[in-house]
Amino acid sequence: NDTVINTYRKQTGPYFGNRHNLAAGLRLKPDSVTNILFNVAFMDANGEDQRMTSIQTTNNKTGPLNTGDIDLKYDNQIYTYRHNISITKLSRIKKGRRFTLGHDMDYRNSETDNFSLSQNHFMYPVLFDSVIRQLRQERIPTTELNTYFNYNEPLTKTTILRLGARYEFLKYNNSIETYNFNTVSKSYDLFNLLLTNSLQRKNNQVTAN
Repeated sequence: NDTVINTYRKQTGPYFGNRHNLAAGLRLKPDSVTNILFNVAFMDANGEDQRMTSIQTTNNKTGPLNTGDIDLKYDNQIYTYRHNISITKLSRIKKGRRFTLGHDMDYRNSETDNFSLSQNHFMYPVLFDSVIRQLRQERIPTTELNTYFNYNEPLTKTTILRLGARYEFLKYNNSIETYNFNTVSKSYDLFNLLLTNSLQRKNNQVTAN
């Protein structure tokens, strides 16, 4: 007869979250040939997600293999800030001549605290219990910005000279720190170096046309 392994899994848990958004814009025209546009936006969002999972595994020949309860709790906070500004100036003396200067910025920061409590009881091949209680903290701040200009100069009625350049900057960090639960202090203060890492990246780019 074939060996059949059955796994029963039940997952429950609530989720709570809220978000706040704030945005504003401004348009100025200091003179007849100049336009200034400015926009800014901010978002603050947070959520709490709790997942409780029960697992049972059985073998049709040997019987129960293991049972387990896993409790995961996610606390997440996200901040974003964006702004952009552009200044366009037309020529008073030559139709079609235009100069534009602009700047955009986007900042995002995601902070997640993941609390996990895993309790497992194994019956095969040997009897033993396993308890894992950890805090995993992830931080992902990201900054992107660019500055650019464009210049249009009509040469003839059908020919236009276009010049432009753009500078882009990116800064990205992703850090993960893991802490084990301390039964003496009753807090997550035992640093786990094996489950801790980080990634940083910076990029500068200039293009012209």
